[in-house]
Amino acid sequence: MKRYWYDCHVIDFILFCLLGTSIVAIAVFGGYVSSNNRRHRITFYIMGGISFILILFTGYNTYLARTAAETAARRLDDSIKSLETSSKAITTMSAETVRVGHLNTQLQERLLEQTKTITSLSKESINTTTGGSSFGYISLLNICSSDSWIPAFVHIGKYPLYGVSARITDLDKFRKMPKDSSLLDWFSANTNIDIGDIVEGFGKLYFEKSIPIVRDNVEHSYNIFITARNGYWMQFLKVINLNGKCSTATRIYKEGTPKKLVFEQIMDDFRRNHKGKIDWSNH
Repeated sequence: MKRYWYDCHVIDFILFCLLGTSIVAIAVFGGYVSSNNRRHRITFYIMGGISFILILFTGYNTYLARTAAETAARRLDDSIKSLETSSKAITTMSAETVRVGHLNTQLQERLLEQTKTITSLSKESINTTTGGSSFGYISLLNICSSDSWIPAFVHIGKYPLYGVSARITDLDKFRKMPKDSSLLDWFSANTNIDIGDIVEGFGKLYFEKSIPIVRDNVEHSYNIFITARNGYWMQFLKVINLNGKCSTATRIYKEGTPKKLVFEQIMDDFRRNHKGKIDWSNH
């Protein structure tokens, strides 16, 4: 580009020099030819001088125009280069922004996964410490005596239970008490069992807390109140003595608002009403 403008200036200079020389030569020659006529000679000299000045003025303006055009072209070239550089920089920045955004997304996903893992481990630790959703119930077994049931605590769930205790209330005996019964009579209708800590999947038998067997084919009802570190449960237990064999139906409710049924177990041979249902209304 610079070489092109340089060549143009040289050509303009040569052309204007030739044109100026020609004009001056014509003026001198014309003046010489008209040397006999003074007025003609002076007129040629004046016209030649004016032409020479106009040529110089025109040449100078052309020089300025070319210089301005060269400067504008140089600026345009610099602007294009700057735009190209800016475009490359923007492209680089865009690629870097995309890369950083992708890395940020991966980091957030990893942090979210770690947070979920930590939360899960925290919940697991809390559940292991408190007992979580585990619970248990009292089952009555006739294994060592023909005249009594042996209470057994059965654990349900995946977490240990801590500080478990149970109070078994004989509803039939409780309902038969006179209204003026003493506190001692009330205690006689209840059997308290200190169960303690229970590992998941295990149970305990309490031979020293035996409960008398009811008469044959007579349904007997118990309300059992179970407490542990992780909550409070209410168990409805029905027992029928079928020729010395225990048949039971049980329901367990998690106390709260509202009360929630969490477990039900009914033996196949337990007596039902004509609709095939168990009547729990007396609990």
